[in-house]
Amino acid sequence: TGQDTNESALHIAIRHGSCEMVQLLVSRKADVNRKRTSVKNKLKDESVGHRGKGDPRGDYFESNIRNIRVEETPLHLAIKRKSAEIVQYLILSRADPSIPYAVTDHTPTSTYDLCAQNDLPLATLKLAFSTETFRLNPQPIQVAIKTLLLCVQ
Repeated sequence: TGQDTNESALHIAIRHGSCEMVQLLVSRKADVNRKRTSVKNKLKDESVGHRGKGDPRGDYFESNIRNIRVEETPLHLAIKRKSAEIVQYLILSRADPSIPYAVTDHTPTSTYDLCAQNDLPLATLKLAFSTETFRLNPQPIQVAIKTLLLCVQ
C-alpha cells in the first residue's frame, strides 16, 4: 500500500500502460520530468511480524512498519513497468535520464542502473533508435538515448 503525492495524469497513464494516453498528455504539454513522491509501507523486521513490539495501547508501542519515500519521474515508472514503447516515446519527448530514482535511506539510482535492475527489453529500444534515426535527433535527445542504451552492453 502507499500514498502518492504529486502524481500527474502522465504517471497514471503510465501505470495503466496506455501509450496512447501518454502521447496525448505529452502533446498537451504534460511535464515528462515531473517527480511523483510515493510513500510505501515496509516491514522494519520480518521476524517481528505485522503487529509490532509491545501493546499498541501502551506508551512504548513500537510499530514494525516503516514509511519509505520514493521519488520517480514518468521515465522511471515506465522503466519499472518494462514498457519499452512508452520509454522510447518519453525519451523522444525530452525526458531527462540524468534525474536519479530516489528511495529513502538509499543512494539514488541512475536511470542506467534502473534499466539493468528491471530487465527492460532494450532490444526493442535498440531497433527504435537505429544509427540512422539517432542522427536525426537533437543533441539532448542523443545524449538521453546514449544513456539509456548503455544498459544493453
